[in-house]
Amino acid sequence: HETRLVLLASGNTTVRLSGYQFATSGIIRLPRFDLPSDLERGKRGPVMESKDVRLLTMYGRMYCAHINHTLSQLVLYRFYRDALIRQHTYPLYSHKVALSVVDHALVVH
Repeated sequence: HETRLVLLASGNTTVRLSGYQFATSGIIRLPRFDLPSDLERGKRGPVMESKDVRLLTMYGRMYCAHINHTLSQLVLYRFYRDALIRQHTYPLYSHKVALSVVDHALVVH
């Protein structure tokens, strides 16, 4: 990915993400954060699937996009060097969602 950022997920009932960014100065460890779990889906299988979390870059800023199917929401978290802040929440009107970034604009289709 162009951000040189890796997210690792762990947990059984809660998804804890750990971020590592590869820079010329070395590996930068970003703060860990928990995502709300998709409890209904957790009963039938994994708490969260990899397609439910995406790394996005818009206007030079890094975001973690989380698709929460239970709440029908798309949540964008913005990465900072020492924090991860919830920036935006958007309602979703379908369970089949794909994300793309075109010319720094987020396209939900």
